[in-house]
Amino acid sequence: MRPLTRALSLLALSLGLSLSTSAAASNDARLQSIKQQTLALYTLRLADQRQFSSSASVLIGQRNPGVRLQRVRIAVDGQLHIDYAYHGSEAALLAADAMHKLGLVNLAGGPHEISVEMQWAQQGGTYTEARTQTLRLDTWPRGFSVQLDARERGSQRIAIQTPIDGAGILRSARFELALGRALKAVTQMQMLAHVDPVLAGTASAQELLAQSLAAWGLDSAAQATYSQLSQARTDNETRNRARLRAAELALQLGQMDEAGERLNAGTNNWSAEQQAAAKLLDARRLLAQNKVEAALKQTTDAGPALLRYNLAVALIDSRQDDAADRLLETLATAPAPADEYHARIQDLAQLKLGYRHLRFGRAEAAQAMLSRMRLGSPYTNRALLGRGWSKLLPLALQQGRLIAVPDDGFRPLFVQAIDAALRQPGNASRAAVRDAITDWARLQDQDPFDAAVQEALVATPYALLKLGEYARAIQYSEKAIARLELIRDDLKAGMRQSRKGLALNGAELVREQWPPEPAAWARRYATGAWWRSDADPLPIPDNAYRPRLLLDGDTLTMLNDMHMLNEVEQLTDAIAEHPDLKLRATQLRKRIESERQAQQKNLDRQAYYWMYQELERATRYLIMARFSLGHAYAHENAAGEQP
Repeated sequence: MRPLTRALSLLALSLGLSLSTSAAASNDARLQSIKQQTLALYTLRLADQRQFSSSASVLIGQRNPGVRLQRVRIAVDGQLHIDYAYHGSEAALLAADAMHKLGLVNLAGGPHEISVEMQWAQQGGTYTEARTQTLRLDTWPRGFSVQLDARERGSQRIAIQTPIDGAGILRSARFELALGRALKAVTQMQMLAHVDPVLAGTASAQELLAQSLAAWGLDSAAQATYSQLSQARTDNETRNRARLRAAELALQLGQMDEAGERLNAGTNNWSAEQQAAAKLLDARRLLAQNKVEAALKQTTDAGPALLRYNLAVALIDSRQDDAADRLLETLATAPAPADEYHARIQDLAQLKLGYRHLRFGRAEAAQAMLSRMRLGSPYTNRALLGRGWSKLLPLALQQGRLIAVPDDGFRPLFVQAIDAALRQPGNASRAAVRDAITDWARLQDQDPFDAAVQEALVATPYALLKLGEYARAIQYSEKAIARLELIRDDLKAGMRQSRKGLALNGAELVREQWPPEPAAWARRYATGAWWRSDADPLPIPDNAYRPRLLLDGDTLTMLNDMHMLNEVEQLTDAIAEHPDLKLRATQLRKRIESERQAQQKNLDRQAYYWMYQELERATRYLIMARFSLGHAYAHENAAGEQP
């Protein structure tokens, strides 16, 4: 899996984000080559920047943790160059001692009048201060830093200094990496190597460089940096962190022997958390080498949550069900995490274990586990659907009909399950079906493009039909048919667009926003909750499938690659400023454009394949809904004809 930012991981922790086809591997190899060439050219540009650069960098920072910077305005020689408003996460990073490289200002060398106005929040109030100062911008790296110190008085609260030093560059790299802008962090670290080689060689700087390289998908370069750091003269904590990350990257690259050497080179001075992480990684390595017994000995309930979840999935793949379930149980039943990232991992563990309980016929355990799902989780729909099936599972099992739960999603044989449940004598079976309907009813007004919602839309009227509640069965069947027909037609239109290359413009999407937030795509295409409208017919917008397509794992991976390509192109523009590199930059732009076209074709194919699968499922459910409606009407008519 190519590393994604944490914001993007929040969207897709449960999805396979790397493509398994040889074409995808080829595409990634080409992109890796382009990225490496771009960074090499940028390094050459930095080497001669003193001579050819006409731009000046501006760094913004502050010295007070209790202050939240809100806005900065900077004028040079009376002309406004920068007017920037900070949002919450940016302001928090500045308060944590990061610095923000605001941009480049084209300025000739010599003296310039710098005017700065800063607005900040402190202790419930909002304050504004301004300062003007004349600086000579002759020393490389050309530019200046602006820092707010609210403890001072008047204009002394704002410090304007030149030249930019290595410490400021390092702080700005931390800022960019924390916000998911890995390439900017990498280029800042390259700048640091030219400005202050001593600082760039320190352990903290090398660790930040390795983190940035890994976040930008240059795994081999990151692994090499971590490997060097693991042998450097620094504190044990840093060396051990480097060894763990080098081992993890080796696993991702398929270098099992390298990973084993890193993990088994002595752990006497490791913390308990680091030892647990090393065991989890080593267990995954051993499983990959089919050394199951040795892997089970390394399995531990401690360590980072994501490593434990990944190991549980690997154990399932190796058919080590008991060990996998124990590991999932510790994750699923732990105290609720305080942050969304780890809460999402716990959601996944609960969902995975709940469905495994269903698979193996453990109805009560499945119901209890799926009931733990927190409100507002992106997996709530699947949990509610599964909880409904858990109500029927004991009755279905008595008929020898285990509900089928494939690994790739929940596709129960609900007709057989409901029929089997209702074959039992007495009122208990009817009560169980009604309990299941209660869970499914909560899904009726959710997004009908969701597979779990579609199944609930169709299972509910069928269950009502078998209970003899024909009027309600008709009502729910008609609702399901209306929504599924609209979905079918929207997907068919999308497939026609995809064949023409018009379904998605990947480069445009990632230019607008990246990484995306879950609701951003719905806002982008103005879909809204169209299915909750009282209008007849429902006002489904054109291309209503797009927000759901843009949450698909393979689609996200392709868009992430296109985002990286856009970043490379922007850096190439900066490289082209160097007269000796202009020709190479032009050649690189041609490679970038060729790769963008190839990526767009792959995105079109992926979109078509995704829509085909969605259409196939929606059509099956539509047929079932029509079946329920026809039978419900037949029973209603038969009842009406009786004397």
